Amino acid sequence: MSKIKWGRLALSIIVVELIGMLSSWLAGDIKAIYLGLNKPPLAPPSFLFGIVWPVLYLLLGIYAYHLWTSKTRTTNLRWLLFGRAFYN
Repeated sequence: MSKIKWGRLALSIIVVELIGMLSSWLAGDIKAIYLGLNKPPLAPPSFLFGIVWPVLYLLLGIYAYHLWTSKTRTTNLRWLLFGRAFYN
């Protein structure tokens, strides 16, 4: 197992979190749209989204760091999967 490069890890997380904040800003008032939807009884409450999305972007940042420092042959496939997950 290789040594963790904390600067790169922090940079990866910060960049991904900033992109998440930018997309939130560009999306507008999503909370009002979500509250106005006709939701099923088991739909999650709106306050959970403010907790889940930053954690999701944190995990994507950690994965981006892993891709950045990985030296395996499957790195291209992993970047493709990261792009797909990030695009979602």
